[in-house]
Amino acid sequence: MEVNDKCSFGLDDDDYDRLQEDIEQQIEEDNRKYGYGGQQVELLSVEQTLRRDSGYYAVRGMIVGVSSVEHVVMSTEFGCSNCDKGVFVMKHDPPLFSLPYHLNLNKTRKCDSCDSASFGPKKHKEKAIVRVQLQDEKKQQLMENLTAVLFEMDTLNIRNGEKVVVKGTVHIIQQRTQNSKRVTYLFADEGGLQYERPETTQVHISERDLSDMNEFVKQHDYIDRLTSMFAPTIIGENIKKLGVIVMYVGAPE
Repeated sequence: MEVNDKCSFGLDDDDYDRLQEDIEQQIEEDNRKYGYGGQQVELLSVEQTLRRDSGYYAVRGMIVGVSSVEHVVMSTEFGCSNCDKGVFVMKHDPPLFSLPYHLNLNKTRKCDSCDSASFGPKKHKEKAIVRVQLQDEKKQQLMENLTAVLFEMDTLNIRNGEKVVVKGTVHIIQQRTQNSKRVTYLFADEGGLQYERPETTQVHISERDLSDMNEFVKQHDYIDRLTSMFAPTIIGENIKKLGVIVMYVGAPE
């Protein structure tokens, strides 16, 4: 069943409008906070970015998923293996997740200089990347994720669950799948990932926090409530979610 109305996500019109106002207010504050070399970059939410077809933006969201390391093709060098003439480099913007047939290194054609069938792609320049899923913190129930592609040092020690700002270029990519959907990607600048909370930030637990936690664990259903609060966009799978929680806190039992 196709769902179009706002209330279908568990929000009435007033709640939805308040959330939208909160996000817009936060974006205005962040636009004043985040500057890049003195150049003002438009700061968008994930929801707004998914509705852009191109452009250079800073996107604010929370990391809710991290892929394994993979490689993309940044450029391809062409030339003739017989006469070494006519060498040129084709840059791929955006980078290629997979190679089309005409860029296969075994694909050759006739060379204009020596007439031999030895001209074609010779080598590819690749870079390691990690894809992360970004989501608006205050609108997780809308289930809208944006894939951000991180390069180089940004792929190290990614802190899942953290709020970040990612600066980069939006591209619409044709998926090479059976459905062939066109999907929005944010290709981050190298060094374009900025965490809102510094890694060295210490968490201070007050007496009030301890009191609230002690009251919370006295409730008979506190485990169910705890797992429902963790990763709310994942429906069910409470045992697995509880296992992840225990792993993060390093519980001995």
